[in-house]
Amino acid sequence: MNDRNLILVAEDNRDDMFLLRWAFTRAGLAPEIIHMPDGEATLDYLKGTPPFDDRALHPLPELLLLDIKMPKANGFDVLAWLATRPDLSWLPVVVFSASVFPAEVQRAIELGAREFLTKPSALDELVLLVRRLHDRWLIGNRPGLPPFDFVHPGSSQPSEAACLLGQGTSGLEGREGSLAAPSDQERLG
Repeated sequence: MNDRNLILVAEDNRDDMFLLRWAFTRAGLAPEIIHMPDGEATLDYLKGTPPFDDRALHPLPELLLLDIKMPKANGFDVLAWLATRPDLSWLPVVVFSASVFPAEVQRAIELGAREFLTKPSALDELVLLVRRLHDRWLIGNRPGLPPFDFVHPGSSQPSEAACLLGQGTSGLEGREGSLAAPSDQERLG
């Protein structure tokens, strides 16, 4: 581990990656973010496979934000590999996905994900989410804190389905699976 507030983000969608970086900046946070565009590159980074074999240049992260649906190797493949590595059991993995399917949430948790967060469609919710991620996993790495509230899509009752910010599924109705770019008003605001 290190003390650089390093987050490894496995995300194949460039727009989602842009918005994630934007949200950290908007929240006034400055973690070091390493972006891997697919599951295979994520595995190479974690394994220390060249070109990531120099841990002084490519240290292990303090947090892995993991998308599920990626090319080459998906998020479940990454979680399954991590489950075979007791030397990396300290690494918190938070799934950050557009999926709201309960079976995918359950599978991710069974494979070792500490939390499953659904990508919010509202930018203010994304800023709140990155603040909570920062406080929960980077400030002291406090795994004893209670998780975000789990709610089924379409319900405000806690469950083991998708972890959403805000009340119920507000902001997810009609969502097509990718985050919209900030409007000019939001960029300037």
